[in-house]
Amino acid sequence: PVLTNLGLAVQAEGHVEEALAAFQGALKLTPEDPNAYFNLARALTDSGEHREAQQALRSCLALSPQDAEAYYDLGLSLLQQKEAGATEEGVEAVRACVTLEPKDGKNWLALGDGLAAQKRWEESASAYTRACDLRPAHAPSWASLGNALEEQGSNADAETHWRKAIALAKANDGGGAGADGGGAGADGGGGVQASWYLNLASMLRRADRMAEARTMYSSALGVEPTSVDAYMGLGRCHAPPTDSQSEGARRYLQGLRDTYGAALDLQPDHAGAYTALGEAMRMYGLQGGCDEVRACLRAGRHAR
Repeated sequence: PVLTNLGLAVQAEGHVEEALAAFQGALKLTPEDPNAYFNLARALTDSGEHREAQQALRSCLALSPQDAEAYYDLGLSLLQQKEAGATEEGVEAVRACVTLEPKDGKNWLALGDGLAAQKRWEESASAYTRACDLRPAHAPSWASLGNALEEQGSNADAETHWRKAIALAKANDGGGAGADGGGAGADGGGGVQASWYLNLASMLRRADRMAEARTMYSSALGVEPTSVDAYMGLGRCHAPPTDSQSEGARRYLQGLRDTYGAALDLQPDHAGAYTALGEAMRMYGLQGGCDEVRACLRAGRHAR
């Protein structure tokens, strides 16, 4: 108990190696204690030793097969590997967790993430729906459900759920915005994630709802000002003017600078930005150069 308490105390202060040593010492003294394996697994995860952590969790479950929290941690760790075999085992671990604790929304969210990783969209949507039912104010659950619904072609429902996620996150965060996050089992609350705006914007753009799409891409930049995807999306929302001599044409060229050019400023080796810029110039009828396009290319002058 002394070693365990020491490990928990130093772990809470961020002293990973000291916590690991304390939990390893406790396990040597009590090798049949499932909690010793569980604590060790968390310390191993903190130190980046994920496969060792998974093995410790399996040992914990061999001694305590009804430990829902151990199944949850094992499932998330496996899903984060993003490997086919690990994903399959991760889904089964989270499914066992759901069976043991079916009223915990975070378990259903993790199951939905695992099924989504396997592209089992209908099943993942069902899991996300259950997560939303159990935690109706949890914005990431609604956003995840929106993703699964779009993959099934239910665009109207996907839009509804993304907008709900955004509204909930703003309300929960007092109107602010948080950094983009994600990944299997992402369970944090926080503010709006840039990816929600990006997903919604892309769907609106494909539906030719350009003004709304531009608003969403701009909102994504408000959350993540260095989002290359948001600048690329804004560029795709612009259409060339019919009159190449008009003031509108000049604004269009400046728009290329402010979108694809901004993407190249952030990521000079972005091949897609060069391609999109070239296609935009061709649609405009511009075969030579202009000040705006030269500015776009200043970060990659070697590319011709």
